[in-house]
Amino acid sequence: MSKRKKNIKLSQVFLKDKNIIEKIVNSIDVKRDEVIVEIGGGEGAITFPLLEKEARLIVFEKDEILREKLIETSVKKHFHDRILILGDFLKFEFDYFHNLYGLEKIKLVGNLPYHITGMILRRIIEEYGRIDSAYLMVQKEVAERLIARPSTKQYGALTVLTHALFDVKILFDIKPGSFYPIPKVTSSFVKLTPKKVPPEIKGHFREFEQIVKKAFSSRRKKLKNTLSGYLNITGTEYENRRAEELTIEDYLSILKFKL
Repeated sequence: MSKRKKNIKLSQVFLKDKNIIEKIVNSIDVKRDEVIVEIGGGEGAITFPLLEKEARLIVFEKDEILREKLIETSVKKHFHDRILILGDFLKFEFDYFHNLYGLEKIKLVGNLPYHITGMILRRIIEEYGRIDSAYLMVQKEVAERLIARPSTKQYGALTVLTHALFDVKILFDIKPGSFYPIPKVTSSFVKLTPKKVPPEIKGHFREFEQIVKKAFSSRRKKLKNTLSGYLNITGTEYENRRAEELTIEDYLSILKFKL
């Protein structure tokens, strides 16, 4: 199987619409010499316009052939001194960014491959304290989950965990025809901005995450059952409620029973 066929199979699509590319880059508000981390450089559709804005880039691209092309093009365009091209974003420790550039917080941008969108979002959530902002292209279905409200089908663990830490805004949608190969779904460009972290979560995010994930593990069951063995909420106002009915504030209140 060729590299390109493999990329298609793994749901990797490439942005080609110049108007959308310009809209994305303008949305990011690039500052001169600002260090930006790009997830999934692909063929450089966003990479090189960011470099033309005089940003400095750390670009992650897992595919070896695409990585080589990015290096070759950056040399031809004389951007090689402003770009560092690395491999798999999911395998890098965030301390690397601090050790390399002294970055306490990073600005992220990326066209996320569909098949690992969830893993990348979970990594961003885990590292929320080190995120300045994140501009991400995701499936519209995922974007709608990120902004979903309680008691809706889209509302789930990802919604609660993301909204506990970030303000989420859908900046605009992107039609399938803006990519090649043309995907079957519409995409959305979203911005994640860190919130002031609730004091209940500071130092206890793992416990909060466990409560939320266990609650949604069987979303139609009552919480006294889904949380059984991990947290006893019998006799509280939450015991007969279901995961999808609770607000983020409710989950923060439940966290207090664990602390």
